Amino acid sequence: MSNSTPDLRERGIQYGVAAALAVMALVIRGLLPIAEGRVPYLLALSAITASGWFGGRGPGLLATAISAAGVNYFFIPPLHSFRIAEGHGWGQLLFVVIAVVMVEFAASRRLAQQALRETEQRFLLMAENLGEVLWITALHPERVAYVSPSFERVWGVPIRELYANPHLWIEGIDPGDRPRVAAAWSKVIAGEGDYDLEFRIRRPDGTVRWVHDHGVLIRDDRGKPYRVSGIAEDITGRKEMEERLRTSEELWRAAFENNPTMYFMMDSAGVVRSVNPFGAAQLGYTVDELVGRPVLDVFHPDDRADVARNCAALLERLGATSQWEARKIRKDGRMIWVRESARAVQGPGGEPIILVACEDITDVRRAGEALARVQAELAHVTRVSTMGELAASIAHEINQPLAAIVANANALRRWLAHDPPELEEVRQASVRIADDGRRAGSIVDRVRALSRRAPPSREVLVINDVVVEVLSLIGSEAQKCGVSVQPALAPDLPVVLGDRVQIQQVLLNLGINAIESMSSTSEGPRTLVIGSGVDEDGRVQVAVADTGAGLEPGAAERLFEPFFSTKPRGLGMGLAISRSIVESHGGRLSVAPNAPRGAVFQFSLPAAPRMAV
Repeated sequence: MSNSTPDLRERGIQYGVAAALAVMALVIRGLLPIAEGRVPYLLALSAITASGWFGGRGPGLLATAISAAGVNYFFIPPLHSFRIAEGHGWGQLLFVVIAVVMVEFAASRRLAQQALRETEQRFLLMAENLGEVLWITALHPERVAYVSPSFERVWGVPIRELYANPHLWIEGIDPGDRPRVAAAWSKVIAGEGDYDLEFRIRRPDGTVRWVHDHGVLIRDDRGKPYRVSGIAEDITGRKEMEERLRTSEELWRAAFENNPTMYFMMDSAGVVRSVNPFGAAQLGYTVDELVGRPVLDVFHPDDRADVARNCAALLERLGATSQWEARKIRKDGRMIWVRESARAVQGPGGEPIILVACEDITDVRRAGEALARVQAELAHVTRVSTMGELAASIAHEINQPLAAIVANANALRRWLAHDPPELEEVRQASVRIADDGRRAGSIVDRVRALSRRAPPSREVLVINDVVVEVLSLIGSEAQKCGVSVQPALAPDLPVVLGDRVQIQQVLLNLGINAIESMSSTSEGPRTLVIGSGVDEDGRVQVAVADTGAGLEPGAAERLFEPFFSTKPRGLGMGLAISRSIVESHGGRLSVAPNAPRGAVFQFSLPAAPRMAV
């Protein structure tokens, strides 16, 4: 409603103006001293043309009708009559035809001009709101025909100054780029070459902006250049991003090529696509010798299957990181140990690639092996030292079956001296002698196993059997010190993978420490409880609880430190070695106060995998 009302009002004005012009033309004709009978078509046609130009077809036709009727009524005999006299019909018909043609011509020009104005308005609206600088330069003489308001934002110069000095935009270009731009501009206005450049401008405030300017030459009907039109875009942000990207790429390439870490990039088939010079040199190759080869070629044959499985797993989980250690063979045949960190990602074309950072850990592995040997030697010394402390108890343990053997041998002689010999008694005595011999032999075997120097080995262990074996070694020592040993072994425990001698050493050390702790106290009963079970994580757990002096304040945190001991003559290595043994088996060793007194040392070991059982 609000839009239609102004349109109706405007159309009414247009029709009113047309009627007024037609009437005014008739009045003027009546006032002019023109001889009677002369038809005033010229004034009428002027009014009709003006009406058509101002209002369009409808108002023009209205003016035609009023003019034709008025001329016929007021100026063609018979006067004051609408009857067309003989001899004037063809003239009036020609007048109407010419008037209609003039109306159509005027209306068409009006529509064309209106469309042109609308186009210009849209162009100006677009140009004035465009982020880029839209410009038009007229030639011959050279002047700025139009430039959009964005020019002030980019160049930092008022537009009026550019209209006054058409070369002001070139003067604002950085001196290093100005000759190149001026030469290109001269060529394009001469009709030679294209105009598409990137250059720097220096604004009046000293800041530098990057501009991408491109334009086209416009020729007239004769082919002569008369205008150049184009768009200038501020690309400072893009240039800064490109510079940051270039700098980042240079830094990455410098890090890739000079970093003392081996870097590999492989495709999904395991073929090396890129390797840094350091990585190639570490393996005795050049970069060109490795690129294009399967990466498995440089691995030790025994490790290739594991590496292939690791790479396949990475390709199934893009973005996940995995680490492993493996052996590689240098070009000269020497072997090195490496630790690899790898991740599979999508490449530029969407294909998966594997990025690998590789570290030479040969020296670390050798140091670890040397450390393991030292620890094994130290553990052996500790075991021998512990066995020395138990010498009297072990002698007592061995003495019992030996005494029984002597007694049974004497009995056997007496039974043989009878006449006739008591053969059944002799047989029973010989069986008892054999049993006691085996008993003494098993004690000697356990002592020898704990005392001998041998590399660690892993086997399936029933933890309760290991506990019973240790109890047989410390039983006499506990009895001598007045300690009651109470096994609390849970049945049907999962088996573990471990070194029997090392686990025995841990239990032996904890048991001896508990007995010594209780031997120095006179308060309450002396009880040593060695129990087994399964913790909440499904690990096999062994606890050694005593009723001794307990833990001194602050001592629990330092008990496992090397050379820290609460015993006057202790070396302080037993618990440190015990913890290292347990941790090398994937377990944990800890201590806590016992109630009402004493301490509880407990360690847990992971259950053996089903495949190992």
